[in-house]
Amino acid sequence: MDVSLIFGIIFTIIVMAALLVFGWDQIANLFGFGGEAQTLRTVDNLNKKIDYIYRNAEGSRAEFTLAFPKDYKLCFFNSSSPTAKFYSDRSRTWDPDQTTRFRINQSGFNSWYYRGNDDAQGHGYKFSYLDIPTENNFCALGGTKLSIVNRGYMVEVEPA
Repeated sequence: MDVSLIFGIIFTIIVMAALLVFGWDQIANLFGFGGEAQTLRTVDNLNKKIDYIYRNAEGSRAEFTLAFPKDYKLCFFNSSSPTAKFYSDRSRTWDPDQTTRFRINQSGFNSWYYRGNDDAQGHGYKFSYLDIPTENNFCALGGTKLSIVNRGYMVEVEPA
């Protein structure tokens, strides 16, 4: 075996290892391994389910399971009044900071997803046909089952 071939193989292995070590986050997000990618996919699927339930008769109902990691939260609230709502189960509590409320008021979002406890680092989403009464503002962790209900003029999401 030629010495230059051995050095070429060693160099290639080192470069591949460096790409895996330093580029793993990008690779994971590209193939949907990342939690945010899973959350976005779930939000898109939920939007399709809400649209489907809206097009059915009043009183129609379906269940939906949030298929993303438990360290992410998806919160639902009344977009015109995203006020805090506290529950004994802290994982359901919706308590946005001032920055998040400002962003919601400016955009008309009716949902907010984020990782961990810092909702300011989150992102908003506007579900069509979804309207949450202010007294029912809540959050749900990954793996939570939701009930989607057609109320006639809008669709409501609530914990199952």
